Amino acid sequence: MSLKKKSFFTIIVFLFFMSGYFIIQRVVDAANISLLMEADEWIPLMTEFVWIYHSLPLYILLVMVFLIKRSAVFWRTVVSCLASSVVMFVCFILLPIEYPRPEIVDTDFSSALLLMTQEIDFAHNTCPSGHVAFSWLMFLAAISTQWVKKEPWMGRVTLLWSIGIILSTLVLKQHFIADVFAGVLLASFSFYCSKFVVTSKQLAN
Repeated sequence: MSLKKKSFFTIIVFLFFMSGYFIIQRVVDAANISLLMEADEWIPLMTEFVWIYHSLPLYILLVMVFLIKRSAVFWRTVVSCLASSVVMFVCFILLPIEYPRPEIVDTDFSSALLLMTQEIDFAHNTCPSGHVAFSWLMFLAAISTQWVKKEPWMGRVTLLWSIGIILSTLVLKQHFIADVFAGVLLASFSFYCSKFVVTSKQLAN
């Protein structure tokens, strides 16, 4: 597949999720439900992780546009992203859970960026975590590429990047632990089921 075509459909996926996410967030009010566990309260606030949290768009771009070469893997990833987005939209509408965010003091660039993030991104639409689901989908897609199979170290890099983004959702107090598990399960299930949508003939190309 050409870079132009992959870029076009990657942007479509990005716009589809972001438009649905922010429309739902501003139309649907948060429910009086909490997934907060004692373990969530043990996790410290670490504002420095805001940078890796915001590296997700770059991660998606690198994997979907540059790392994936085979059309079958690309379409599996696109289908997985769209299916995960739809499931998340349904969850956000039916169960708009809100995270009780702590007060952030603007003391450096990291805390300032986190404050800006929270002003744009409200405290609900937490479960499943979109950051977790998409970062884990990128890892699953990456390890399905011929490039990573020939260069195993790249698989370890994508795994560490995904784990970093996942951890950032917790230490930035953006998501509950339950949101993380839900995001990983959603991504894994979507990517597995996508092989039944992308035909075996396509997978052979």
